[in-house]
Amino acid sequence: GFIYGAGLQLSPAGRKGWYAGVSVQQTNIGKLLDRIVFEIGTAKERLLSGRAGYIFDKDDRHFMAGVKATGLSREGLEAKFQTGASDISIVKIAEDVRYKRACNTVGANVLYGRTGGFADWYAGADAEYLDELQQYVQPNRRLSFTRLTAGIHLTGRKQFGRTSVTLKAAAY
Repeated sequence: GFIYGAGLQLSPAGRKGWYAGVSVQQTNIGKLLDRIVFEIGTAKERLLSGRAGYIFDKDDRHFMAGVKATGLSREGLEAKFQTGASDISIVKIAEDVRYKRACNTVGANVLYGRTGGFADWYAGADAEYLDELQQYVQPNRRLSFTRLTAGIHLTGRKQFGRTSVTLKAAAY
């Protein structure tokens, strides 16, 4: 198989401003068997993602807020065969989608921090909504779920000469 993709990221040249990015990635995987010259199965997946937000970084104050979204779709195809008198005369007569997956996420995050003084510290919050569907065609099975995740985190950092000590606490 192989993977290819492209992305574009726009960031502020200074330490303050809007940022945005988009990317696409395609994955193609094929399954081969000995003595059969064509693929007996393939999986194709496409991942689209995007993000946008705002960064503010001035002196000892740091702020960032952003949103992100991803969309993933996958299909698995299997070939159907007509077999002859020997394993050499296998003929591919069709291929069907046997597996599908769709997974979409939307998220947001915010972070504020101060550096300098006795120690550096950062406080942030994150939230993400995920919606996923997986389906097998034969036998017909389906798995569908949604998930909402939210959390907060605190990070402290203290420099001791050439050594830095970081302590992080999070609740999700």
